[in-house]
Amino acid sequence: MIVQLDNLAFGGEAVGRLDGKAVFVAGGIPGERVRVEMLHDAGRYARARLIEVLDPSPDRVVPPCPYYDDCGGCHLQHISYPRQLELKRQIVQDQLVRLGGINEPQVLPTLGMGTPWAYRNQVQLHAHQGAVGYQRPQSHVVVPVSHCAIAHPLIDACWPATVPETVTRLTLRAGVGTGERLALVKAAEALATTDLSLPDDVAIVQPMGTQLRVLRHLPWLHERLLGFTMRVSARAFFQNNTAQAEALVSLAGEALALQPGERLLDAYCGVGAFMLPLLPAGGRGLGIESSPEAVADARVNARLA
Repeated sequence: MIVQLDNLAFGGEAVGRLDGKAVFVAGGIPGERVRVEMLHDAGRYARARLIEVLDPSPDRVVPPCPYYDDCGGCHLQHISYPRQLELKRQIVQDQLVRLGGINEPQVLPTLGMGTPWAYRNQVQLHAHQGAVGYQRPQSHVVVPVSHCAIAHPLIDACWPATVPETVTRLTLRAGVGTGERLALVKAAEALATTDLSLPDDVAIVQPMGTQLRVLRHLPWLHERLLGFTMRVSARAFFQNNTAQAEALVSLAGEALALQPGERLLDAYCGVGAFMLPLLPAGGRGLGIESSPEAVADARVNARLA
């Protein structure tokens, strides 16, 4: 079957229409004409596998990651970065129209990075029979991976070749501004520090039900954001791109232009990564957060600010 691809869906699949039905195609680019094989017909929409690109987009590039075709971690490496930024802007605009009911929303250009590689301060890996990697798209099959092109070098440097077979998930985190590292290891049974081949500086914690079992060091790390030191617990949320988080906070600060005496309300405040840098000297803020760990971090960070 041949499909003309028209746009990009939230999640990274290109979308075309066949017999009036939306067809989602991973690996495609809007504007391309492609040959596909039907994988699943859900009635109102279908999902298809890309077989051949008949009319390639000028924005099609060779993915730099050797795992890209099998790994489910990234979805857009086959598209040039400038086009990725424009497509992301279009996705936001489309979501505002279709889900938000906003007519002709004005969405500014996406602010990208100088180099969109080696930036992630957190990766969530899966493990199967000792092999560590990411899951294949639309699957629970683990693709063994020994290096990640978008992981920060601090994380890449502590990537384990293998783990005990009882391990099912492994989250690696790094404080880009501090050099601190942490591993959150999920396993079917209690582990010992010696079971894991991780550098000595890496803190290791294991979730056991609702509790955290600390195997080495402390159950948190610290990150630096716009001059502020932030404690981030093993399971607390933090923006996965430290450099872009700083850019985002700076933009929010320019838009808010808080004056002395004004108070700031931060919903979903996490560890306080936005509120604390945004508050003027001596300013007061109120954060709302559902995660007990993040709330504890935010309180510590408020005292450190």
